[in-house]
Amino acid sequence: MQLTAKLLIFIILCAIFILIINKISVHSNKKMLFPFKKQIKIFALFVFIATNFLFFPLASLKAEEIEISPEPISFSLLPDKELFLDPNFFYLDVNLAAGNNTINAVKFSLSFATGSLELIASSTQNSACSLVAINEINNDSGDYNLECGLVPGIYDNIFLTRLVFKKLQPGFAKLAVNNNSAILAHNGLGTNLLDNREIHNVFIVK
Repeated sequence: MQLTAKLLIFIILCAIFILIINKISVHSNKKMLFPFKKQIKIFALFVFIATNFLFFPLASLKAEEIEISPEPISFSLLPDKELFLDPNFFYLDVNLAAGNNTINAVKFSLSFATGSLELIASSTQNSACSLVAINEINNDSGDYNLECGLVPGIYDNIFLTRLVFKKLQPGFAKLAVNNNSAILAHNGLGTNLLDNREIHNVFIVK
């Protein structure tokens, strides 16, 4: 049903409800059908039901019409070149190549080699994340998890977080984007746009 039809139904129902309340008020010399406080509760319930059943489904239908770009969508792990030779720490920027898609949430899960690296910090300063729900480090299992909401909009390449690892030993270290990672489209369906979950091998210099 189109927006104008939904609005018309909502206005008519509101008008009928108001007329009923006014009719009761006119006969104030008689016992009122509903006490005033109960009238307020009924009206609030009426508005809640009308809003949910008339307008929210419309929002979902509108959201489904958003087109998804065919461009590849993935996370990118970028070591800081200027600090790469730091003898103690390894700095890694996590970016998102969103392919000019409209997205509203990100779930990034990373596994790292605990024998070579210890994750000591994660910073979302200057990140595109507007609301960070989870930002967890687990050095026992070698996992990092970030879940955050973004202001719905069209994104291309954006910065998510900077990870700071302590170097434990030199050599190659494995970094893998886990299968539970996701890039969610702003289409009311929670569509995961993530194309691939790459495994990276980084060389640690001490």
